[in-house]
Amino acid sequence: MNANLKKWTAAAVSISICVVANAQDTGLKPQTISDWSCGWNGGGSNLSEPAAKDGNAVVLKGNGIVFSKGTISVDPAKTYQVSGSFKAVPGSKAGRFYLGVQPLNSDNVWIAPSQVNAVAGTDAELAEPCKPEDKVIKIKGGKGWEQGQYYFIAFNTDNSGSYSDLPNSALSSMGFARVENKGDVTEITLNDSCGKEFPAGTKVRVHRDSATFMYIDSASNAPAPAEWTEFKGVFKGENPFGVKTGVWYKGTRNARIILLGVSPELELMFKDVTLEEIK
Repeated sequence: MNANLKKWTAAAVSISICVVANAQDTGLKPQTISDWSCGWNGGGSNLSEPAAKDGNAVVLKGNGIVFSKGTISVDPAKTYQVSGSFKAVPGSKAGRFYLGVQPLNSDNVWIAPSQVNAVAGTDAELAEPCKPEDKVIKIKGGKGWEQGQYYFIAFNTDNSGSYSDLPNSALSSMGFARVENKGDVTEITLNDSCGKEFPAGTKVRVHRDSATFMYIDSASNAPAPAEWTEFKGVFKGENPFGVKTGVWYKGTRNARIILLGVSPELELMFKDVTLEEIK
């Protein structure tokens, strides 16, 4: 996972609950600074008007993350497009940016990638109870479990193959420092305390972290162009599990637009940003 994106994950958890709006069915078309809100490093405070007015253009300065205040209702059977025009402010230093969406459930709560990014073939169960302070978790099974910085233990999982527990927010802390097979039991040593309490026999599996939000291919760490350039991408369908470009996370019923600038000295102009259903 991109290091810049990883450091924003914790901030994004709080962001997801500070921007609340009724879902719209007609599409999102944020036109002014007041239509954007809540980002780490001040969010809206690093938005400004361009020196020379250019339609509804807004400038995002430096490292910043902004969200549309509004959300749109999502039907995975329909097709949605996010689009917008971007260019670097003349004289600004080179930099990169991301454009995409933040997937939300029916209550407008953010669905993190770790809640749906199940690793197939890792179904197991707790061999012993786990407590919030535990760093060593003992499981029966352990096939497919391996050491890794971006892994989680997901609890109360559905091991039938239908993944009905997704999105699953009952996750341990992130990172498996060590995985040791000891006969009938596999010991998972976490980087930090588990943070969860469950009895022996609880079904578990491995989940993996991924990019914080759902970005479009054309604007995923894209260099800011020197001239106005349109970027767009579509979303359709619903993944049974995992993350896939252009396919909604399981349980997505609403969404909002997300825009990230990831270069400290970049001044990025953007306008005509839209998220809407397309026929």
